[in-house]
Amino acid sequence: MKISLCWWLLLPMGVLAQQQCYEDITRSTEPEQFIPLAQGQLLHQATGLIWQRCLYGQQWHESEGNCSGEPVRLSWSEALLMSVSAGQAGQTEWRLPDVKEAMSVVERQCVDPAIDITLFPAANSENLWTSTTSAGQAAEAWAIAMYSGKNNLKMKEQQLYVRLVRFSDE
Repeated sequence: MKISLCWWLLLPMGVLAQQQCYEDITRSTEPEQFIPLAQGQLLHQATGLIWQRCLYGQQWHESEGNCSGEPVRLSWSEALLMSVSAGQAGQTEWRLPDVKEAMSVVERQCVDPAIDITLFPAANSENLWTSTTSAGQAAEAWAIAMYSGKNNLKMKEQQLYVRLVRFSDE
């Protein structure tokens, strides 16, 4: 089994992340399916969704092609409220992705984080909220553990990171 290592930036928690990608596992996201747009956005052609490249609380720097600043953790209800009022990159239709949408950007070939860091720089390995609430437990909602790319239930009052999405204008 071949492993390719990517040393990454210092994360907000001060820990050096080392993404591991396993070349004998088929990629689950193809970089050519993502079209970079202005203001730190990516169009995912397979889904028609436009993603923020940075986590909520970070700022995109076009000239450097990266994110800076500290990502903000929010409870599930705070994340929902923030997403509907967020006017980022000149758009007002930003929202939390549902669990299926969030899984569409998970890169199964990699862990720590399980996302393509060339497309989503400064991504961390922590949990991200989705808009999908638990069918059986009203106090829980689905999150994506970006270390492994697996979905999991979290209590809605927990503080997790947020990546916003919107539908393409086309």
